[in-house]
Amino acid sequence: MFFRTFKLVSCPFYSMGRRGLNSSFIFELMGLLAQPRKRTSNNHRGHLDIIADILCASQGGIKKTYIMYHCNLSFRQLKHYLNFLLSKELLCVVAKDTKSEHGMFEITEKGKEFLKAYSGLKTLLG
Repeated sequence: MFFRTFKLVSCPFYSMGRRGLNSSFIFELMGLLAQPRKRTSNNHRGHLDIIADILCASQGGIKKTYIMYHCNLSFRQLKHYLNFLLSKELLCVVAKDTKSEHGMFEITEKGKEFLKAYSGLKTLLG
């Protein structure tokens, strides 16, 4: 969903005639009030950004904990994204420890193609 934020602009010139506000003044004022607010930074990552972070971090084989700390995810988010990436075959389990569930994850060729496409889109947008 896309939400647009607006900033209020103070209008020092306020003129009231005999018949009320001038219609051109109202449209000018509405234009000033509806100016989009410029954001200095976007602190929220989207799903594709998180997926790209995980895939970048997983080059060379890494464990869950490293992914979690490197990509700044909670364990619940990590489980969700790992299940998704494994089901889409963007990640694969390289070495599974026989004693526990801990394994090493590595990016697949399909995952590398995703990263190339993602970086191409990022440069195109900007």
